Amino acid sequence: MKNEHFLKHPKDQRFYKTIALVMGAIGLNTQYWQWFKMPKNVLFRIQRDTLFITVPMSVISQTTYLVLNHSKHEFEALSVMYAVLPVTTIVWIKLYSAQTRSYKLVMENFMTKIHLYNYLTTHENSKYVKKILVEAELFVRWSTFYLVFFCYASCTGFEIVPIVHNFQKFESFKNITERLEIIVHFWLPFDYEYNFNNWVIVQTILFYCGYMCVTIISMFEMINLTCIYHIIGHIKIIKHQIKTSFTNDMTNEEVTKNIIKISRYYNFITESLKDVENAFGFNVASIYLHNLIAGGLLIYHLSMSGTETGTILTYGLMIPLYMGVLIIVSLALEYIRIVASDIPDLIYDLHWESMSVTNQRMLLLVLCQVQPVLEFNAAFNIKTGVQPAIDILKTTFSFYVMIKSTV
Repeated sequence: MKNEHFLKHPKDQRFYKTIALVMGAIGLNTQYWQWFKMPKNVLFRIQRDTLFITVPMSVISQTTYLVLNHSKHEFEALSVMYAVLPVTTIVWIKLYSAQTRSYKLVMENFMTKIHLYNYLTTHENSKYVKKILVEAELFVRWSTFYLVFFCYASCTGFEIVPIVHNFQKFESFKNITERLEIIVHFWLPFDYEYNFNNWVIVQTILFYCGYMCVTIISMFEMINLTCIYHIIGHIKIIKHQIKTSFTNDMTNEEVTKNIIKISRYYNFITESLKDVENAFGFNVASIYLHNLIAGGLLIYHLSMSGTETGTILTYGLMIPLYMGVLIIVSLALEYIRIVASDIPDLIYDLHWESMSVTNQRMLLLVLCQVQPVLEFNAAFNIKTGVQPAIDILKTTFSFYVMIKSTV
């Protein structure tokens, strides 16, 4: 069978072993995957623990710099700062979301319950379950490769372009009278805007911080989407069960058993979705809010870049990252609602007339159970899906037009 390696336990797949190691190194708590043991390495521990200090300090330092130096910069430079600060804040949200009880619960349940492999172990002969598992894993791989590529490509552009500009602009770095370009402005007790040696130190630190930030962003979004894809798989499987588990020649006891099985399975799906919602609700809300605020600034910078190849490439890569994540997450969350919308109809269309009164009453309770819309709401009960994403993209372009007309 093609893609048969997707049917193995995650612990036997190189993809999940690599993901577990990377996520563990950046504080995203893969120690709750019982099969994974984090290497007992001092550097790993220092790396992980340092992030909980450097990320919040970075947000505070950038904010302080903006407050103290707001009047010293033109709008173009300020808009870059206003675009970068929300990214750092989002990294902070993701890092600390990974320390919550709800996130740890999802991480623990993902490998033991949510991942479709756990369902396959009890339905080894089901071609449909295998098909759904392979579909989910393919979506996981494609989304991960997309996130990793654009995160690291954007980060590389942001890190390299200011360096190139500085070396093109200055023949000598002695007696500098014009600010050295740098992508992230921190408030620091020493001057790095006119002092080349200090600028080199800060730029070196930024390389580390930048790649750590995009690693946290890509890995956290990956595990968020992975949970969603596998829950969608469970919804497809329960629909298949409803369609195929009831025949006219079944005994009352067999019908009762199948009704109970479907009720319990649906309850598991709703509880799992609620757990994922609690764990990643703030993350999804931050994605929506970030696109609402920073999207217009991003398009503005791209439009003002002229013929400068490096700047065009940098901001051009950020558009599929910013808006791509918004669209992918919104489509996945919308699909939960779409794929689950006809479950009540499937139950209603069963052969009720051939069932006993007791089974009819039980099935009626199941019908009531599946009536509430199965959907993912972000933090603060923010609606998610395609329509909110479209509204945000419209607002983004309106914001861009407003900036363009006022600057």
